[in-house]
Amino acid sequence: MSQSGQQPTTLKVIKPQPIFKILLLLVGPGLLLVSLGMIGWIHFSLSEVADARIVSIEQSDERTGRIAYTPEFSWSFHGNQLQAFSQYASHDKREFNVGQTLEIRFHPDNPDMVSPNTFWSLYGFTTLTLPVSLALTLSMFYLYRRKK
Repeated sequence: MSQSGQQPTTLKVIKPQPIFKILLLLVGPGLLLVSLGMIGWIHFSLSEVADARIVSIEQSDERTGRIAYTPEFSWSFHGNQLQAFSQYASHDKREFNVGQTLEIRFHPDNPDMVSPNTFWSLYGFTTLTLPVSLALTLSMFYLYRRKK
């Protein structure tokens, strides 16, 4: 007993609930697989690289109320003139300009799958999800290795 006559308080260790462990087991590695799969998909499906000219920019309102700007590219591939809208849209109006030439990546069998060949347009999603998925996966291993 302490001098005031009260029992000293002890800290309780909170154990993670089994449902939390199951969620970590599913979400962490699942997101990790999706992130790594996206990297592989980009390299294998968007395998062709070309210089393209922006011929138009489509402006669209998203559900969030923000405006997105999607460039339409025109380029030549094996003697054929191709034209398609990018799968990547920007919220920055100044990122794309009509007449601008830039490098793109596209699918050789489906040229509608086209994106600017820039780090953020190709790897933006994985740059954000990879660290989160790694943290969740490592947390899962830590929780499962702890003594029960």
